[in-house]
This record gives sequence, structure tokens and C-alpha cells, in this order.
Amino acid sequence: MDSSKKWQVRVFDVDGLNLDEKPFVVNNEIMFSSMRAGENRIKNVVNAHVLLKRPISKKNHDIESRVTNELKDIGEALEKLSIFLACYNLASNKDMPKIHAKGSRGTEINENDELVKFATSGYADLSIVKSYVKQYETSEVRSSLEKTVSLYNQVNQILDSKSNKLTKRSLKTSLILYQRGAASEIYEAAILEFISAIEALFTNVEDLRYKFALRTSLALETSPEVRKDLFNFLNETYGIRNNLIHGVDIELGQLDTLITNVRMMKIVGLSLLKFINFISSDKTKKDLMDRLDNIALGTEKSF
Repeated sequence: MDSSKKWQVRVFDVDGLNLDEKPFVVNNEIMFSSMRAGENRIKNVVNAHVLLKRPISKKNHDIESRVTNELKDIGEALEKLSIFLACYNLASNKDMPKIHAKGSRGTEINENDELVKFATSGYADLSIVKSYVKQYETSEVRSSLEKTVSLYNQVNQILDSKSNKLTKRSLKTSLILYQRGAASEIYEAAILEFISAIEALFTNVEDLRYKFALRTSLALETSPEVRKDLFNFLNETYGIRNNLIHGVDIELGQLDTLITNVRMMKIVGLSLLKFINFISSDKTKKDLMDRLDNIALGTEKSF
């Protein structure tokens, strides 16, 4: 009888990664695989298998508890996948893949098993029948995934460390919001995600619109003219965010909203890289905010 521990694997469909029949495995935590062979393969669509180091709950709880546990497992796996895809976009500058989380099928493997075993068993039926994300050559995608692993490991080293809890929570939240915003097809929703992603990095609850725009512009730019332009843009965009949340009509056409969305995505990406590099040297979010405030006061030089 097999006495080894059981770990659970959650499976999502991802649109935007063009792989051949050879799977790509990340630290035996995440595996991307094309589940249909030859002419039946849906190009640019893969299964993402995410490992959680605990078994699927089989206890005879009431139905509410079972549903709660199921949603918790799916949510944790989805967060891990979102963080990796955010790193993929940051490391490669490729279009953000989209996650289809419906169902999030779950199964179990032995603790010593390799995820790659699932590349040839089960889950052949994808819920996506066509890709809607820009397609890159398979070799280019595989190379980009390899580059991503380094940044993903750097992020995980921070998240798994004993450093400041607020710092870790801020980074994790911002990466997830960035992935959701970049993959969103609704421009207004993406703007809300991007604003929230920057807020997680550079502000606290008590900070308002001014510090949001000031700290971000100080973190990303050194030229006074460019910094002022970025400050004004962020201040204006935060006003759009407030109007969206409070149900006020915004005076932006579809093109203007798209332009704002594209610029915000770039700003959030640069902000995340700046945040990751800064806190990787045993610094905290508070250290970063103090540094930015000192730059504003003229007592420290820009980055």
C-alpha cells in the first residue's frame, strides 16, 4: 500500500502561450503543457498544472465547508499562476496570457511524483477552442519562459522569506492585480486594477491621491520635466479611478481609455521591477516609501 503523502494539482486553461508537445515545468510547481497532439493541438492555448503541497480535502464536512475549502485551494493555485504569468510579462515584454479558471479541475499525485507525468495523461479537453491572445513562435515562447524563471524565483524568495509581512503582501497583491489588469478586455476595469497595483506598492491606507502620484513619479523618473508629466498623468488617472468607483461618468472616449490603459500597464510593470529590486536587498516597503519621501524633500538623491 502506498503510504506517501498526497499533493493536489489544480488545472487551468491558459490562452497566450504557444507550446509544442514538450511541456515546460517550473520548479515542479507549475507545468504548462499542450494536451492535444499534432493537427488536433490548439495553438497558443495550454493547460497550466499548479501543485499545492496538501491533499484535496476529503473530510465529511458540511457542504458549506467543502465548498469553502475547494474555493480556497482554487484561489491559492490561481494566485501562484497569476504571479508567474505577471513575471512572464515583466521578463519578456510579451502580451499577458489570460487564465480561464472555470472549474479548475483538481487531482492528486504522490509527493515524490513529477508534474511532467500529467503531460501525457488526462485533461485532454480544453475549455478554450480558439486563442484570442497574440501568438509568438514556439521557440520564442519557450525562451521567454526560461527567462521568466529567474524573476519568478526572485519573487518567491521574497514571498517565502521572514521579511516584513506588509512588504510581502504588497508585492503579492500588486503582481496579481497587474496580471488581471493586463489580461482584462475591459479597459475601465484594467485601469482600476493598475491603480490598485501601484497603490499596493507605494502607499498606505492613510495616503491619498497626492502621494500615489508623487511617490510613483519619484520612483520611476529622474528628470524634473518627465517626472512632472508622469505626476500629472497619474494624478489625472487617479481621478478617473475615483469617478469609475463612485459611478460618475468619465469624459474619455474609447481611444483615450485605451491609451491610458496602455501607459498605465507600462508604469505598473516598471514599478513592480523597481519594488522587487529594492526589497531584494533586505529592505521593506516602509524603507522604500521613506526613501521616496526623502527624495521629495531633497535629503536623498534619486535612484
